[in-house]
Amino acid sequence: MCFRIFCSDFLFFAYKWKKECWCRRDSQEGLGVHKKEKNRENGEEKAEKKQDELREAVATIPEPELREIVEKKAREDTGLYNWIMIRYGTVTPVQVMRIKERVDEIAWRYSDRNGFVDYFDGMDYAQELCDFLDREVGTLVRENHLMEAFDLVNYVFHEVGTRGLDGSNGEHNWVADECYRIWEEILEKCNSAQKEKMRQWFREHRSGYVVDFLEDYPENFLVERL
Repeated sequence: MCFRIFCSDFLFFAYKWKKECWCRRDSQEGLGVHKKEKNRENGEEKAEKKQDELREAVATIPEPELREIVEKKAREDTGLYNWIMIRYGTVTPVQVMRIKERVDEIAWRYSDRNGFVDYFDGMDYAQELCDFLDREVGTLVRENHLMEAFDLVNYVFHEVGTRGLDGSNGEHNWVADECYRIWEEILEKCNSAQKEKMRQWFREHRSGYVVDFLEDYPENFLVERL
């Protein structure tokens, strides 16, 4: 594969990540509709300009140096490493375990010594889990690694559904809604054998898998979608 094509894909990934993060954060803030729209337009305009400038600069970098830059950044950034491996590498059970470590790291970073995420950290915790679902899990779905994606979205659902979390701002449902959305995306692309695996999982996790007020999510998916 042409390395320049990879870099174009990477720039699109980075831009899409930032753009969707801004949109999601806007929806969580108590701003007026006009102000939110104005801020979003300004943010998108600046992001597009920066993306164009970056693309022009990247085009001038010698390919060996560009490879070195990408490899160095991937070693430093777990999210980027996971994205490269999902998009261009081989997705193995070991790789899936490494991706799950990203969820564990998010939980560890926002939890206190007793494993509780308090009111002040709850929104950032939920935001990062949603970003993870969009980036790592979403990329797996787009690359048709459907059962690996299903395993990971269930891992996130279990994380938010068993984590001690203040949840006053609706963080539980925010993340659970994203999990439900990913379940739907996976189901749309599944073959009959994969769909049966999903059906069996939902049957086995209708209760006791997460806190009781989130149990409606797998129950409703089983009844309404499967």
